[in-house]
Amino acid sequence: MSVLHPLRLVTPALLAAVSLWLFLGNPLDRDGDGVGGSWGHRLDCDDRSPTVYPGAPDIPLNARDEDCDGLDSARGSNVILITLDALRAGHLGSYGYPRDTSPNIDKIASEGVLFTNAFSQSSWTIPSLASLLTSMYPGQHGAHHSVKGASGLSQNVPLVTDVLKNAGYETAAFLSSAYPLLELGFSRSFDLYGTDAETNTRTIRKWMRERRHRKFFVWLHYFKPHIPYFPSYRSDGLFVKEHVREYRHIARYWEKEECNDRYVNTPEQARIRMAFYDECIRDSDDRVGEVMDELEQLHLVGKTLVIVSSDHGEEFFEHGGCDHGQTLYDEVIHVPLIMRHPAVIGRGTVREAQVRIIDIAPTIIDMLELGGGEEFRGRSLLEHIRGEDRDRPVFGGYLIHGERAVALRQNGFKFIYFPSTRIEEFYDLRIDSEERRNLLRTMDPRVKRFRQRIGKWIDRTKTKYSPRAVEFDEETIKKLKSLGYVTSGGPMGQSKGGG
Repeated sequence: MSVLHPLRLVTPALLAAVSLWLFLGNPLDRDGDGVGGSWGHRLDCDDRSPTVYPGAPDIPLNARDEDCDGLDSARGSNVILITLDALRAGHLGSYGYPRDTSPNIDKIASEGVLFTNAFSQSSWTIPSLASLLTSMYPGQHGAHHSVKGASGLSQNVPLVTDVLKNAGYETAAFLSSAYPLLELGFSRSFDLYGTDAETNTRTIRKWMRERRHRKFFVWLHYFKPHIPYFPSYRSDGLFVKEHVREYRHIARYWEKEECNDRYVNTPEQARIRMAFYDECIRDSDDRVGEVMDELEQLHLVGKTLVIVSSDHGEEFFEHGGCDHGQTLYDEVIHVPLIMRHPAVIGRGTVREAQVRIIDIAPTIIDMLELGGGEEFRGRSLLEHIRGEDRDRPVFGGYLIHGERAVALRQNGFKFIYFPSTRIEEFYDLRIDSEERRNLLRTMDPRVKRFRQRIGKWIDRTKTKYSPRAVEFDEETIKKLKSLGYVTSGGPMGQSKGGG
């Protein structure tokens, strides 16, 4: 008795099934869009609509996820970029701060994504903001010196606003800063440039209203809570009974020796000083709230990407100093980073992965589905928003006087290097988050690897664009002296203050 081989039985059955499939079409493809399921695993995220399937064109801002990537498209959205000068991440309510310094910013965070570990590429304003706009490191864009003036952005260095303008966006900037950012090249690619965000809220709101039917990008940089810590009459006395009009000597800039004496011998003054700083945060938060109110009144919340961050933090004697721009410890490079867009970012999202402010510009371009940004060194955070949790290495450098201090923060460790003096510091942030115990002399084998990586990074990030030299007038220099940027009679290179 002969036995048929199993394959001889299967082959005709398989051919019949394929023929039936071709004749009837995919029986699992109910909507007929060519994508169905296989063996119980659905390939089409909505088999009731023929316009929804993986790879389909996603119509922006229609509350539908046509391409099955879990998000609607944000293409064509407006962008509001908000930066607060010298804002420590840990002093916002959304980052766990007990004082009610930031109700409006906290609301934005609750409606979007909060990055708990975002870091700046410098500890003072000029190189940091330049890195934000160019998505380049300070050593590449060149705007990082302050000797007898400052080095501004080259006319040739590409900015994120260049990409937006090429895509048909109208652009505006309202910037408050100790430095004249207009003269330093930060006004490039802006159709409108205002020099005081704090007092220009009406103009900002009017500009937005006039463009509610067009695509726009607006950058708001608020000077507060930068030193001097002079809160407005509305915030003065909010967190302490003392008022700034009676304690101006506490709120003003402190020289290094004065800072040391006051923190060591008069801790009560340090307590008041911190409260004034917090009250200044509340002042800028109020301005942010007014802009967000206008966005709601214009019914633009659902089609606007809002980003809140800072150029750097602030030091309150954690390592024996005040202000910023003097070190690269976490208190001066850890910054807030919050993004909101209802169409593409889930409410109350928190991401703990380590990211950088050079990632902001690529994220804007990626989220709006624009081309360009080929020279950006940062990477889009869209995958992190969707759930990726891989840390990105943080490189930072340059102090206020132009010294190329360099820091590398990675894998729970931090290496700081001063090329001019060859001073090195190495910290295990997993057990020493306050950077108190320098492990350089412990012969930790990781020191060598970090040292090598720092060296390679320095070689790769040499200045690509020639910075524009800027000489400040006497009035500007006088103002900068009062804020500690210039010592009496000395050039910027002898400064003891931050930026």
